[in-house]
Amino acid sequence: MIDRLINNNKLLMIFMLFATLTNTRGIDKLTFSSYKTTEGLGGELRADFMQFLIKQFNLTTFIETGTHGAGTTLIAAPLFESVHTIELDERLYNLSKDRLSHLSHVVCHRGESGEILRIILPTITGKPLFWLDAHFCGEGSAWGKNETPILEELDAIADANMKNCVILIDDMRGFGTCKDGKVYRCWSNYPTVQELKEKLLHINTSFEVILVGDILLAYDPSTGAIPTSETVQACTISRMEELPEEEINRYLQHLSHAEDIERVFIQSLVENQRHYPANDEYHFLLWLSCLCRT
Repeated sequence: MIDRLINNNKLLMIFMLFATLTNTRGIDKLTFSSYKTTEGLGGELRADFMQFLIKQFNLTTFIETGTHGAGTTLIAAPLFESVHTIELDERLYNLSKDRLSHLSHVVCHRGESGEILRIILPTITGKPLFWLDAHFCGEGSAWGKNETPILEELDAIADANMKNCVILIDDMRGFGTCKDGKVYRCWSNYPTVQELKEKLLHINTSFEVILVGDILLAYDPSTGAIPTSETVQACTISRMEELPEEEINRYLQHLSHAEDIERVFIQSLVENQRHYPANDEYHFLLWLSCLCRT
């Protein structure tokens, strides 16, 4: 059954089209696939997803690392009072600066994102939404001091004492997982999700950390509520928490009732992970097998 799900590319394309046509609807809870403009692993952050977070947490400022082609920046610009975006690659920086030049409240920065954050964060007055997506992604992108600057970025936020914020981190499929004392690595130069959570709790000890599809979302529940689907809860707990196996299995039972779009999104994660060594697919294969339970 797993192979049949994985090979069902036609179904995946149908749901990607469905999501593109319906992604302007309001959000009342976060599902495993309710944040990007496509149901695949690429695309920009959706406007309704950002509007949902703005409403829940009274966010006023958007801070992005990894501008790339400025797709997400252009979507965010009408929604926030001020926008800062950081890009290391000179070509992408110049391209994005030209695309954004008509927006006076959008500031483009070029350089190592961790270093730039240390410069601009003391000037931020509004409550920010961080979108951390700076990393090397092949030809046409920049490799800085590290393949991913995520740990340096989180250190910069912590050192700025910016507790009152919401943080999004992209490409969670590339981060490792620590399970029962064993580290399952995926992209070789990336930390584990447990290391990310430790850094995030250093920023704000009250942070709630959840996985929404291929992103991590950290927020302070005392400042706003985030209703989530059972799939989001099950995938977060099974990948991030060290709990007894029977308790993990109790959460995973919910995956057999996952919404169709959530099912297809997990399928796409598994397909992507097949480019890497088999033992690095641990959680994605686990989730997919749970979807098949009856």
